[in-house]
Amino acid sequence: NLNTDGLTTIRVAIRDDHRRVEVEKNLEDWLKSPVSLLFFKNIRRIQIGDSELHWGSLGPGPVPNTEWLALHDNEDESFLIARSAPEAFPEEALAEIKQERMLAAQDDTEFPPSVVEIVLGVEGRLFVVLPTGVKTALPFACNAPFIQDPSRREIKGPGTSPTNRWLLQRAGKLAAEVMLEWLQQSS
Repeated sequence: NLNTDGLTTIRVAIRDDHRRVEVEKNLEDWLKSPVSLLFFKNIRRIQIGDSELHWGSLGPGPVPNTEWLALHDNEDESFLIARSAPEAFPEEALAEIKQERMLAAQDDTEFPPSVVEIVLGVEGRLFVVLPTGVKTALPFACNAPFIQDPSRREIKGPGTSPTNRWLLQRAGKLAAEVMLEWLQQSS
């Protein structure tokens, strides 16, 4: 419902205590690792119980399409988010996506161009808006529309998934471009 203060409140009835405990665990995970909130298109602030998460902008980053961000209660610890330009999926990836969604090959469903995002300063992990179970040795987190395995904990291996291979290549390219452009600045 829409409150008089302009904010939207969502209330969900939970069927039983078992489900309540699981939902509470998921919400606690968000409080411990709020990076996912950066990847939602329309959610900028969330309150869970008495705790509030809100990412605030500290201004533009050192290169185009980057921004410094911090949690509202810790502006001394900033993170850099970099976003790629939107790019259309290659044909091989579109075929895989249609197969995953069980669409007919001739189905003319259009898929919007994808954006890859990386966040420097957080644990190396892959996100599909929400975190996957994939942790990396990279010094940044990566969010992209990866094809996940049926458990939604992992992503399909890049050796067998042209979509994931392409998205991981884009993430690496984005990281390299940001680093090179940043290093070339005399300031």
